[in-house]
Amino acid sequence: VGRMLVNLHGQHEAQALLDEESQRRILDAFGGAGETGARVSATHESLVGVVRQIQSLASRKEEAQKRADYLRHLVREIDDARIVDGEDGRLEEEAHRLEHAEELRSLAAGMARALGGEENAVLHVLGNVQRSLATLQRIDPTLARLQELFDTGFYALEELSRALTDYESGVELDPLRLAEVERRRDLFFRLAKKYGPTLADVLQAAERARAELDLVDTADLDLRQLEHRRRDITERLSEEAARLTARRSDAAVSLAAAVDQLLPELGMADGQAQIVLLTRDEIAASGAEDVEFRVALNKGHHARPLTRVASGGELSRVMLALKTILARLDRVPTLVFDEVDAGIGGRVALHVGDALRRVASHHQVLAITHLPQIAARAHHHITVAKGARGGVTTADTLLVSGEARVTELARMLGGDPESDVSRAHARELLGNADPLPPDHTTPAIDASRTGRRHIARKR
Repeated sequence: VGRMLVNLHGQHEAQALLDEESQRRILDAFGGAGETGARVSATHESLVGVVRQIQSLASRKEEAQKRADYLRHLVREIDDARIVDGEDGRLEEEAHRLEHAEELRSLAAGMARALGGEENAVLHVLGNVQRSLATLQRIDPTLARLQELFDTGFYALEELSRALTDYESGVELDPLRLAEVERRRDLFFRLAKKYGPTLADVLQAAERARAELDLVDTADLDLRQLEHRRRDITERLSEEAARLTARRSDAAVSLAAAVDQLLPELGMADGQAQIVLLTRDEIAASGAEDVEFRVALNKGHHARPLTRVASGGELSRVMLALKTILARLDRVPTLVFDEVDAGIGGRVALHVGDALRRVASHHQVLAITHLPQIAARAHHHITVAKGARGGVTTADTLLVSGEARVTELARMLGGDPESDVSRAHARELLGNADPLPPDHTTPAIDASRTGRRHIARKR
């Protein structure tokens, strides 16, 4: 939310003007090319995505072609095994039974005989128990529940006896089947060792191999479709980039002319700006060209890139000229300039102060400065000084006007604030400022070299 209300321009921000990306953003903002640029960026991203798909598919196709013989062997070997999911577990159980078939039959037969196969077996003994229980019930009819419990146990043991007998007869001593099971388990072990580690992994390996082999057959069609998409997106990108270039070309001429008009007012009477569009070999996300700001700051010199010709003070003034122009387009209501006067002084500082005052006709402007020339151009002057209250450091602000403001400006000028000469100079600086428009109320922020800071408020 803060960025929608306040735009902060720091003392080091002018260095950003040397960055090509920053220059492009400034030009696009001036030319209203934001939406067009966004479409170019989105279309370029789509193109990059399709190109990546083409490269990936072509690479996978080439790799599959190299591995085709191996993949066919892999699929054939696994298919020949006719593996059923979960078969390895079932074979292990069967092998265990076949290996211990004789022991299993012996145990089952023994338990079956103990339950009902002999005269003293459990079921025979329970027959005697049944007769005794019947006698009890004749004497005491309330014992019917005991009969129910007995019947339940007797029938369960009888069922167990039959099940053991059936199990015994079902267990086969089959050496041939055991050998077959072991051969199949060995086959599964070899396949798992090559393509595993589990049988499920073996089946997945076969599926992946089939997919790679399918790629050899279908990749050409898919590549043709992707190439068709690439051509369509490339054509659309060229159209969008051409529209963006047209907007930038118009904006470059207009912005350079607007900067030319402001440079003399900022102490560069012979300054000329030029914005050059450098065509790229390929269209990028930012468009078909790079943007380069050039200036000729002295008479008889050719325009050269800002990075090669501008000093710190000159950069600050060029940035201020751009801010002044862009401020009319900017919807942010408050602009804060934090010591943008670095590297300038004298009469140039007055020009900078006048420029800030003009920006204040469109925005609320706060300027933090050490220069009396800039502070004198403010509509209101606020001092900021460190103090102490209750053992805690404070920052105290004070709105100064009238003679108090004259005293502050005299102090900033470096002379005796009570000297008639210093005060006369301060009054002269104040008197040269443009009058405050009747419908505006605005302050600048100033920091004197004694440590006292000043806020000049403009609007």
